[in-house]
Amino acid sequence: MSRPLYRVLNATLQGYTLVAFWVFIAMFLLAFVSMFVFPPLSIMLVFVGLFGLFGAWAGHRVLGLVVGRIARLLLGGGMCPACGETGVESPPCQCAACGGRFGPEGLQMREEATPASPAAMP
Repeated sequence: MSRPLYRVLNATLQGYTLVAFWVFIAMFLLAFVSMFVFPPLSIMLVFVGLFGLFGAWAGHRVLGLVVGRIARLLLGGGMCPACGETGVESPPCQCAACGGRFGPEGLQMREEATPASPAAMP
């Protein structure tokens, strides 16, 4: 039960910022159009957007905490949250099957690009 829930919530967390961005763009366009048709709606949307920034930030934090908690529960049982295989090494939590790495808060760590050394450049 936890693994399918983890997959859905993790996918939601990954796309959360992009969805929030497009919602704010849509609100801007609606406010711009309503400025000529019904100005009070435009003013209301400004305040909704300002309070919505806090709501979007808080929602992202809460979703991250829930995803991290579910991942820690799965990792505690020796199961990789990403692929479902057992035999996760600890610490650091890394799956031998899929190579997924998980930080102490339970969130999946991304591979960081290493900058090329100046000597390697032509």
